[in-house]
Amino acid sequence: MINIAICDDQKYELDIIVSILDEWSAETKNYINKKIFLDGRTLLNYCVMMENQVDIILLDIQMTPINGIEVANKIREMNQQVIIIFVTNYMDSIFEGYKVRAFRYIMKDNMHKELLMAIEDALKELEDNQKYFQYSAKGKTMKIFYSDILYFESRARVIDIHTVKNIEIFYGKINAIEETLKEDFLRCHQSYIVNLKYTAGIEGNYLLLSSGEKIPISESRKSEVKRAFLWFLR
Repeated sequence: MINIAICDDQKYELDIIVSILDEWSAETKNYINKKIFLDGRTLLNYCVMMENQVDIILLDIQMTPINGIEVANKIREMNQQVIIIFVTNYMDSIFEGYKVRAFRYIMKDNMHKELLMAIEDALKELEDNQKYFQYSAKGKTMKIFYSDILYFESRARVIDIHTVKNIEIFYGKINAIEETLKEDFLRCHQSYIVNLKYTAGIEGNYLLLSSGEKIPISESRKSEVKRAFLWFLR
């Protein structure tokens, strides 16, 4: 079952989205638990109540009294994992959307095709989010979901795993870690590997994270980092 919250202050737009999702659900046999909201504040209250139980949020941007970008910012303060898909008539807020790690933008004038593609890609993302990084510490085998990792930091033979909740420490080599990671992770510096899902931009010789942290970029890796970042935003 997929838990999807849909928020748009225009009911006829909501009806279109629901119709598309119902048709897709019937064809693919994927059951969807849909929650419908006509304003952002009600959606936020629901997210607080449900904690991290929502898988995907389909969110309009041009809403009142609180717009979709503001709603997404507040959601990210309490939930780093939920997939946010903006449904909009305009693309002028695209940079703000990446600050809240928007998974996709869907244009309302091409809703049917783009929505189904986004939902199917989101399901793959949800599946990937359940994969984990495994390491040894204090004689035990430990696991951390890739989706919880912000970045790896190497201090000689000590590796710090910076996660959305804390910092885990173990002994290892960052070169060996790099070889095991999937494509969402980027080596931006001799001592750092960053999860691109948490990047918000590039400022000079630093990668900006959605957490507000700045991660250094090696001069020799700058071109590669820029290409990878732009590819990730595609």
